[in-house]
This record gives sequence, C-alpha cells and structure tokens, in this order.
Amino acid sequence: MNSKPIFTTPPSTQLLPKEYAVIRPYMLGLSDQTLMQLLQIDQFEIKSIWIQLFKKYERNNSYVLIRKIIQLGLIEVDNYLPETVKTSTLDFINLHRDQFPLESSKSEEDKWMYYHFLLKYYSFLERYEKE
Repeated sequence: MNSKPIFTTPPSTQLLPKEYAVIRPYMLGLSDQTLMQLLQIDQFEIKSIWIQLFKKYERNNSYVLIRKIIQLGLIEVDNYLPETVKTSTLDFINLHRDQFPLESSKSEEDKWMYYHFLLKYYSFLERYEKE
C-alpha cells in the first residue's frame, strides 16, 4: 500500500511579515538603503528577503514581482503609485511641514505618516475621477 498523501498543500503565497515590511515601503518609493535603516537590518538580510521573494513568486525583478503580488491581492494597489506622485507628495510635505497642526509634525516618523496619508488621498481622488 502506498503511504503518500493524496492531497498536498501548495506552498503558501501569503506574504510573511518581514516580506511585507520590505515590499510595502519599497512600493512607496523607499530605497533599500532607507529600508535597512528603517527596519534596522543589514544589507545581507535585505538581499536574502528579496531573493526569497523572487523564488517564492517565481519572478526575476522587483517590478514583475510587485505586479504579481498585487495580482494575487496580497497588497493594496493603492501602495503602488507613479514616482512623480511620490516625489510631489514628499515635496508638498516638506514645503508645508510647518503648517501641520501638531508640534510632533517636525519628526521624520510623522513625515512618513503624512506621506502615506497623502498617497491614500491621491488614490481616493483617482478612483473618484474614474466614477
């Protein structure tokens, strides 16, 4: 009698927390160098996360990998916007930073919070215009 299981579970396509922690900020336009500082990891670790992602989703570059992850519904497409939008958003934040009501708005952490919020707003406007 054959003892092999009839059904096998396919490998998980879900993003692990460390993979999500790298992909999402990357989609927002952050460089590997910034990711290493933000996540407090070294170059070896970030490279190994990218290699793991490329193997897991059978892709060979970050653009195609991100498209696949979005296609699978593992991350919101709102997180993937053109570089011009990202750059303009950061420029806007830096130009108007002193007008934010909170005193803490001067911190780097709050800058990225506002950045994410404005990108979500941009995505909202884009969807609204299409309707």
